Amino acid sequence: MIKKAHVVGKSIYGNVRVLAPDGQQLCRTTLERANWYVDRNLAVRIDGDIIQLTFEPQARTDVDDPFLQSEKKDICVVCGSIEKLSRHHIIPHSYRRYFSKKTKSHCCHDVVITCVPCHEQYEKKAEELKEKLAKQYDAPIAGHIDLDMVGLMKAAYALKTSNNIPEHREKQLLNVLRKFFNKEDISKRDIEIAVEHAKNYVNNPENKHGKIVISKINNLQSFYELWRYHFLHTMNPQHMPEHWNPRRKVRQ
Repeated sequence: MIKKAHVVGKSIYGNVRVLAPDGQQLCRTTLERANWYVDRNLAVRIDGDIIQLTFEPQARTDVDDPFLQSEKKDICVVCGSIEKLSRHHIIPHSYRRYFSKKTKSHCCHDVVITCVPCHEQYEKKAEELKEKLAKQYDAPIAGHIDLDMVGLMKAAYALKTSNNIPEHREKQLLNVLRKFFNKEDISKRDIEIAVEHAKNYVNNPENKHGKIVISKINNLQSFYELWRYHFLHTMNPQHMPEHWNPRRKVRQ
């Protein structure tokens, strides 16, 4: 399913410089994040786009990272438009949601800005790559579905919520539950159990396309690079942020 882009009606990057107590630039952040630090007396505002921390940070791991230190433009990385901008995650959420917390917390490199038309154009191309991954890893886009379990959920839910089911139809629905429980008499409690059991199966992340793919890939770095190069090759973006690198190492 192709998702609609969410338009962001304000500056996305912000480009506020964050300084250590000794004046060394640590990174850049959004205006909202900068205000969060200032409001809690964790930083003081030196200028409109500069804040200085009032405490010594635990580490300065990003001070030599040119990508994180450089100023970024609020324009579509594909066409350069400044209208109807949205955030685009290079790695789709259907996979990203199953990454470790450490990996997900260091994702800014793979969040770029696109205008809505370019975003929606790429989403169609991304679906094509998802279909290829679905075949490669035996991971249907709709997930692995047990039709008997789906039928159980529909039957149990109908019996639970409907009061005017025709007699012949009610018999058909009860037969589905009789087969599942392997008994003749079906109680209201049995119906409740069947609903919950089937719902848990259908909603089980282990059966989802993204979970199946992530559980089968052997190299997360290669998976990231697959999507990064796919975006580059299919959209030919002309305005990627300075120092953006499709081979940037993934933190795991």
